[in-house]
Amino acid sequence: MRKLSANIWKNKKEIRMEIQNLVPHPIWLRLNKNRTIVIPPSNNVARVQFHTEYWKTVNNLPIHNRLTDGISGVPKLKKDVLYIVSSITQDNMDEDTLEDYQIVTPDKACGAFRMHDGIIEVDKLVRFIHL
Repeated sequence: MRKLSANIWKNKKEIRMEIQNLVPHPIWLRLNKNRTIVIPPSNNVARVQFHTEYWKTVNNLPIHNRLTDGISGVPKLKKDVLYIVSSITQDNMDEDTLEDYQIVTPDKACGAFRMHDGIIEVDKLVRFIHL
């Protein structure tokens, strides 16, 4: 599998980075109305591991807590690589990791839509910032 790289602007300077797509499907990134690039999945898939525990019953409906057990499938992170992960994976990463590494997720909040076979097309990639 060939390595994908992209030009990224940082402090008004363009830099080149390797891109690793850690979701199990290609990401279609719409650059403008006439140009879309496809970012194929890498060999690793980052997943959040969960388990549930009973919490309480409300109106005869059992409610469970979903607890995070950790994240699997993330390779040893490098500072010069842009990593694409799912939003749930990004939301469960610690603040230092998000600050120290280039970790983004497809922006499914605005203008994104699902295509066939689980492929996502988006118009931007976003970072999660803890405030």
